[in-house]
Formats: sequence, C-alpha cells, structure tokens
Amino acid sequence: MSFSEVGVAQIVEGAWKWVGIDNYIHVITNTDFLPALRATVLITLISTVSTVLGGLFIAAVLERNNRANLVTQGLLVFLWALPPLVVGFVWKFLLASDGPVPQLLGMTGVGVGPQGPQSPLTNDVGALLAVAMVVAWVGSAFASLIFRAAILGRDRSQIEAAVVDGASTWHVFRYITLPALRPAIAVQALLTVIYCFRAFDLPYVMTSGGPGNATTTLPYLAYQQSFGTLDFSSGSATAVICLAFVAVFATIYIRMSERSAD
Repeated sequence: MSFSEVGVAQIVEGAWKWVGIDNYIHVITNTDFLPALRATVLITLISTVSTVLGGLFIAAVLERNNRANLVTQGLLVFLWALPPLVVGFVWKFLLASDGPVPQLLGMTGVGVGPQGPQSPLTNDVGALLAVAMVVAWVGSAFASLIFRAAILGRDRSQIEAAVVDGASTWHVFRYITLPALRPAIAVQALLTVIYCFRAFDLPYVMTSGGPGNATTTLPYLAYQQSFGTLDFSSGSATAVICLAFVAVFATIYIRMSERSAD
C-alpha cells in the first residue's frame, strides 16, 4: 500500500496504482513530518532518561526484602500491567484544568492563568512533557523490577570487601552496583525507545496529538493520514518509516541479548 496510490476510490474499486517511492517522498517533504519526528524524538529522549533514573531510584529504595517493599513491588507490577488507554484516561483527568494536579499546583501559584489553574495539556511544552512523563511513569515501574533483580544479583563479597576497606555508599554504587546494572540499563533504554517510536495510545487519549501538532508522534501522524484524511498511501508510508526505526533498535536489542546469553 505504501508503494501504491490508495484512497477511498481505490479501496472500493480494488485497483491500486503502483507509484514506487512517491509516497515516501511526499511524506518526508510534507510539512507535518519533521514536527512529528521531532516530537517523537523528544518524547523518546525524555522518557528514556526519566525511566532509567526513576527505575534506579525505586530499585534502590526497594532493595531490602521486607513486607512493605514486597507490597510496593506488587503495586508496581499492577501499574505496569494497566492498559495504556486506561493510564491515558486517568492522567488526562488528573491533568485537566479542574483536575487534582493543576488545582494543587495552583495553591502554590504555579500554572495559574487569568482564569485560574491551567492544564499543562493546553500548551505545547507542557503537553509534550506530560506525555513523556506518563510514559516514564509506566516504564519506571517495570524498570525498577529489572534493576532490583540486577542489584540483588551483585557479588556480595565484593561489597563487603569494599565496605571493610572504607568505601562509601557512593563508591559502592559507582564501582560495583553501576557496572552490574549496565546491561539491564541498556536493555531497558532500548525497550523504552522501541515503545516510544510506536507510541500511539497515550498521545491519542491524552492530547489527540495537540495542542496543534505538539504531541503528534509518527504513529499518530500515520493514523491521521490514514483515517483523518483517508490518504492510506501516505499513512502506510509513515507507518513503514516507523517500522524501520523500530527494526533498527530491535536488532540492537536482539544482538545485545545474544551477547549476554553467550
């Protein structure tokens, strides 16, 4: 379909005209492509960094095996397992102008406009940050479980020897814990990048790609082209471009997994 001319008429008639790479040229040169690519990259960068840092922090807090930490881990699994559509609707409610988050921030004078507390989803930067942080909020729950397993898998004798030699908590983390976590961090970062480059659900539910095109990611752009303007050719070309990005990172992930298995 991405190499053919396909609209409503062609769908009905069943006759698709071959156009080669014309659809890809049209998509890449279209004024909507670069903003969508920029939004996708920004959401990916913010989400990846926040997911890794959030996961490390939670894993460090939950390192001990006590009852409170075990209950918290169960809640984290629950948060991670929630469908993205549910997560998107919940956060859209929380971040609405009359929702809890703007109202609480308004009490401190943050985010207050002429008409009272304003939702961060109503401005370009706020909406993009909100979508990225919700992705990180979900990803951090899963990342913390992976990082905690890596932390518990450290060589305890090295830690005990380092403490005996006078190493501080920071030195133990930097020279023992962090090297043990590097493979897990790399895998989690790649998984987050792959998810962001195919993310459609959260921008669709939370912002509908707006305001303007601030949160229009490449998958959401493909949806708009296919079902908004019924230009199935352009939508398919955009979707294949997304697939190409995901395939590159998926290949890196597979090779990393093979090396760790060896």
